[in-house]
Amino acid sequence: MPSFRADMDAEKAFLAVFIALFLYFGPGIVFSHSINHAYPWAIQASDAFQHQARVESIKAMGNYYNEASWISAGFDDAVGFYPPLMYHAAILFSNLGGMETYDGLYLFVFLSVLLSILLLYICIKRFDSVIAILSLPLTFLLFSVAENHVGPLQSFTFGVWPAFIGHLFLIALLWALLNIELERSYILLALVMSGMALGHTSELIIGILFIAVYLVFEYVIRQLSVSKLKTIIIAGGISFLVSLYYLIIFKYTWAYVQPFKFEVQSTTSDPTLYLADLSILLAVLGIGLILAIISFAKKRHLVLLFSFFALLVSFSNYIGFGRHAFRIRAFWPVYLAVFFGFALYYGGKLLVKEWKELYAGAASLLMIALILAGIPLIPQLPLEPAGSIMDQYHWDMFDWIKSNTEKEATIFYFYGDIYQHNALLRNSERRNVEINRNEYIEALQSGNLNRFMNATIHGDGGGVWYAYRDGLFDYGYHLTEKGRDYFYGQKDLCGFEYYVFDKGTSIQQLQPLIEANMAIAQTYANAGMEGVFQNEVVLVLKNNNVGGDCFAQKA
Repeated sequence: MPSFRADMDAEKAFLAVFIALFLYFGPGIVFSHSINHAYPWAIQASDAFQHQARVESIKAMGNYYNEASWISAGFDDAVGFYPPLMYHAAILFSNLGGMETYDGLYLFVFLSVLLSILLLYICIKRFDSVIAILSLPLTFLLFSVAENHVGPLQSFTFGVWPAFIGHLFLIALLWALLNIELERSYILLALVMSGMALGHTSELIIGILFIAVYLVFEYVIRQLSVSKLKTIIIAGGISFLVSLYYLIIFKYTWAYVQPFKFEVQSTTSDPTLYLADLSILLAVLGIGLILAIISFAKKRHLVLLFSFFALLVSFSNYIGFGRHAFRIRAFWPVYLAVFFGFALYYGGKLLVKEWKELYAGAASLLMIALILAGIPLIPQLPLEPAGSIMDQYHWDMFDWIKSNTEKEATIFYFYGDIYQHNALLRNSERRNVEINRNEYIEALQSGNLNRFMNATIHGDGGGVWYAYRDGLFDYGYHLTEKGRDYFYGQKDLCGFEYYVFDKGTSIQQLQPLIEANMAIAQTYANAGMEGVFQNEVVLVLKNNNVGGDCFAQKA
């Protein structure tokens, strides 16, 4: 009894230290060791702003029946088409913590990742408690960077956040199946399957595949029972009913506009890991995999089957699963952690006759220290904050626009460094149009800048054609009805209510664009436009004569 209690105390102490280290060196560094920021922090791509702006819009509207008009190119009837779970949970989370929605959303994602790790730890512990402890150091590589491509850290800063929610429920599926013999376990399984459908629907497909593998596995080892089949069928039925409203939307948006197609990919621009990124750890994981296979032949445990399954799915890009396989790879530090634990466990057997939780905790902390030390041949973790493409000056400008302009107004943006990440424009909470920067450059070079030029009406819906709903199963698509020229064609540079001009650039070669910005701003001012906001970085002009000749001198 004393020995068991000592092991329990050692495990608890290790987990407390692990959680503290993980939060400090992972989310802590990314978030600059603060949970409150003056503007969206640790965001480096448009996708992250897509989610940030949508959470804020849902909070403002009080529901997610439709997308906000400023998210959907000015249309106020475009259906809310993203899996909604993360957004609603983040709003509740930010309200509970008294935080801005952008901080609450990000913190919710961080804690979801931590919960995924701890949930898998619990599952591995059902197999072996020491291997579970030894598995945890690999999870720090979720925050590693890659040399020649976009690495796992950028899954956070680029905004691949719904995938993290999908991973959480995929691991929760393993946990639910391990507990399938509990009374009324169909409730737990139904919640997990609904979470996949409403969190990130791609993982629902993977989850269904794993359930099929699980049933075959149970049949082969002669553990499949009528009660297990009944539990899965009932859970599937409940999950289907709970998720049906969104699944109908999914069918007429994502599944209709972007149907699955066989697409073999060997590389991706998404954040991911390749085998070469693992360097010397690849050999460690390879040894662990072999040992796990040997162990599985003797002790057919579901947690090992799940890790084998995750490894195989992560290479399904070669059989047509495309970018979704690479997103599984970005989560390799969690899915393959058990193989790392196997390698350390049997390697340590050369030194330790009998593993105890205390020894495992010490060895695990040593491995964490080596990973954090950034020694050669181990993937590197940055020890500096990630920073953000947003800044206080632009954030103040967006805040001013949404507080001081007419809700029906359209904001036109001339060149700005950060506007290539166009989802951030949605923080104006107004319809946004941006000049075509390539044509802008060509016009400046040729001296042919004129009143009519190509520009883009920005919004999140091009991927699903700005779908709207006339009935439960009756959908229309603004993109096809309006035509692409409406969104991407020539626009009258005098036909908008407000204009935004950036005053500077961090790219020296693009300084002529800034000079052109200032020249056009002066021309507009000479034509009678009114300066209504400016700071050190940005200038906003109001057009009181929409449609008039803004290139003419005021009489």
